[in-house]
Amino acid sequence: MVATVMGYHIWTSMVSM
Repeated sequence: MVATVMGYHIWTSMVSM
């Protein structure tokens, strides 16, 4: 579960950039 949240956070950061 934590890994999924972490991946989602990274994905969002990438999209934000």
